[in-house]
Amino acid sequence: YVEGITNISTEDVEMANSFGYAIKLIGHATKAKDGGVYAAVFPAFVPKSNPLAGINDVFNGIIVKGEDLGDVMFYGRGAGKLPTASAVVADVIDCAKHTAKRKAFGWGPTEENYVIDPVLQSTALYVRAETEDYITAFNEINKTFDSPLILHRDNAEKNEIAFVTPAIREKEARNAIEKLPIDVKSILRVLDY
Repeated sequence: YVEGITNISTEDVEMANSFGYAIKLIGHATKAKDGGVYAAVFPAFVPKSNPLAGINDVFNGIIVKGEDLGDVMFYGRGAGKLPTASAVVADVIDCAKHTAKRKAFGWGPTEENYVIDPVLQSTALYVRAETEDYITAFNEINKTFDSPLILHRDNAEKNEIAFVTPAIREKEARNAIEKLPIDVKSILRVLDY
């Protein structure tokens, strides 16, 4: 599953900031209990206390969570003309050094349904919407979700409502959001790491 950043608005960035989060494009992979893998790329709210929140410009970061090791982060230049040129030159040199060897690249056969749809994973969701009846929308959101967090930002339109759901299976959360008396403008995952 791949989702880009084209639908991120200034309002979403302001809301994330007021909530103590930043919006980052995340490549996320988690091993499921049944041996499969949840794998996806998507924009998400990341706490400003997390090192990923401070990565900007041409830099990339990877956080690996190990059972015994804990969190390990790798950080460095990953885009821009010089890092890209360096990677291309390194690949050309590697090819030139190993002309007698053939390196096989590609995907091999795997088990059916090894990569699991990420909407089956539990996550919290940020929702920004508009409503004609704030009180009714607020009450329905509170009835639908156990302890949703209502968000506010400076200079918000008076018909704007925003909230964060508790962490539940994403598919169930999205189905419940569709039934609310709101006009959804944004939905983003909220990561807790």
